Amino acid sequence: MTAHLLSELISFLDGLPEPRIVMSADYRIVAANAAYIREFGDGTPLAGRMCYEVSHRFDVPCDQAGESCPLKLSLEDGNPQRVLHLHHTPHGEEHVAVETTPIRDDEG
Repeated sequence: MTAHLLSELISFLDGLPEPRIVMSADYRIVAANAAYIREFGDGTPLAGRMCYEVSHRFDVPCDQAGESCPLKLSLEDGNPQRVLHLHHTPHGEEHVAVETTPIRDDEG
């Protein structure tokens, strides 16, 4: 993803009131909007960190820690997925509806 495209994507995400992130297929956070940073950020940059580290404080992806992983499911079947997870936030634990939607590039 080019720097220009990433900048446009972050600008788009920041216009959304709900917390949103873009992740790579290897669970890495590529971009987070301001709402996500406010809700789940811990003061350190989120881009480059693993989603499961930020949201669950896990060392491995959710599906390897006994939870369903909507990213893995979306990558497997190419469809949007939704699960309910318990996330750790700076404000304490919170039940969160996690939705994933695959974004495809020229390579799939």
